[in-house]
Amino acid sequence: MKDSTLKVCFVLDSTASMGPWIEAAKNKILDLLDDLSSKYTNFKIYAAFIGYRDFGEDWVYVDFTQTHRRIYNEVMNLKPLGGGDSAEDVAGAYRWVTNLNWDADVRAVFHITDAPAHGLMYHDDLVSDDYPNGHPTIHLDDDITILASRHVDLTVFKIHSSTDIMYEHMNYVYKRTRMHGFRIVNFMKSNDTPDDIFYTEISTQLQDSMNTFDPTDS
Repeated sequence: MKDSTLKVCFVLDSTASMGPWIEAAKNKILDLLDDLSSKYTNFKIYAAFIGYRDFGEDWVYVDFTQTHRRIYNEVMNLKPLGGGDSAEDVAGAYRWVTNLNWDADVRAVFHITDAPAHGLMYHDDLVSDDYPNGHPTIHLDDDITILASRHVDLTVFKIHSSTDIMYEHMNYVYKRTRMHGFRIVNFMKSNDTPDDIFYTEISTQLQDSMNTFDPTDS
């Protein structure tokens, strides 16, 4: 029987306020991928990473790779920088994600941010936004719909209330195409450290997906 494949993409807001979560990725991302590879020897595990910010700022991109140290090396060089206004270029990040090759048996995205996308439909008036009409050429809804149509599971981490409107909207858009696969996980009142949350939550959800995958259905 041929190996099954898992493709997982980490989408991490890398602006100045995200320091603890960037450190969590540095501390845990390689352990997470190596531990899954050791436990699930019947899976080829590919990982991708995007550390995004806002328009005109430096981003970090790593396409799907089985060489997990490539991901680790890029994350280790990541610094919490920039941001400007409160809203960030979430739409640009998701366009990069949808452009990845998602040919795999198990597909998953984990998105961690404390800020919503540009556009008044994604946040309330308390969020500063230099682009209230949203991204000039990309509509976030389109890319959420594409991910749903490709059966890519999407988990978003709630660590600040400013993302509430965006996450609920993303959930609605995703479920117009696929009823299952979108998760909003609330960590605002958690006593766990970002390190523990990053490792445990992602590992648990990926293991659930791999454990329930039936290769005879593919």
